[in-house]
Amino acid sequence: MIMNVDVDRIRAIAKARTRGEWLAKPARAVLWHLMRPYVEAVLATTKEFATDDALRPPGALTLKPGDRVKLLGRDLTLVATDHKSQFLVLAHDLIGDLVASGREWEPHVRAAIALAADPQGVAVDVGAYIGLHTVLMSRLFRTVHAFEPQRAIYDVLRANLALNGCDNVEAANFGLYDRPGTMRLAGADKQEIPVRIVDGQPVYGDLLNAAALTFELCDDAATAGGVAARTLDELRLENVRLIKIDTQGADLRVLRGAVETLRRCRPTVLFEWEKELGEQHGTSLADFHAFFAQAGYAVSLLKEVTPGRQADFCARPA
Repeated sequence: MIMNVDVDRIRAIAKARTRGEWLAKPARAVLWHLMRPYVEAVLATTKEFATDDALRPPGALTLKPGDRVKLLGRDLTLVATDHKSQFLVLAHDLIGDLVASGREWEPHVRAAIALAADPQGVAVDVGAYIGLHTVLMSRLFRTVHAFEPQRAIYDVLRANLALNGCDNVEAANFGLYDRPGTMRLAGADKQEIPVRIVDGQPVYGDLLNAAALTFELCDDAATAGGVAARTLDELRLENVRLIKIDTQGADLRVLRGAVETLRRCRPTVLFEWEKELGEQHGTSLADFHAFFAQAGYAVSLLKEVTPGRQADFCARPA
């Protein structure tokens, strides 16, 4: 069964819960206190979120694993995982199909996240995608800050956070880099997968892997599909115990904007190196090693994804 749900109203009302507006915490708390009864009533009666019998009003529709829905016009499938989580995943997508088949996405990254767990600490997920790792972080850390620049994917991320009761996650629809500015989806000739771009946005129905898209800085703040870029340091987060970065070639740029956070908090860092995409951002694997050596970190290999071209790493204070 396919059901269409318009979540624009929900997004507008719940906006105070995200970092997109950067309201002071008391203001967010007051707004959420005022709006929460309405938002929860809407979520409880929509098919996407009414998965808990205790929350579902009499007569409300239900959604079972395997059912398909349309959220903001995009085909999604609800998948239940072995970790007692549920995710709306993109249909006909590499990661979505893998999770729907019962397999685990990046188990080596999940294991590293678990090793860094701190119930009193803060975790940062840069390039959160649809929240597959974010939901795990929310169960292992006091607070999680998740950043996803793709607007459509950010909407799915928000849905999955609500679906899994991740009230301790602050989600933001902007990118992180080594300086503030505006980012946009890089042109089709700079992507590692075929992509059709219309008005600055990818056509998701044609994509084989929506997580593989790379962004770039641009000079025009009003560019089609543009999204704000900030540095992690300017957010001045405290007690950060884990930073996970997966930004399709921009990981070192993100780290260069987090030097003070690393110095102050000394978190574990999980990052990805991609040779060709990294070169587009002016960085190499040697640059990563030099950066962490200067920061007083030791780097270890988590997994070589593609020999000589792509690998996941973990960096810990030496």
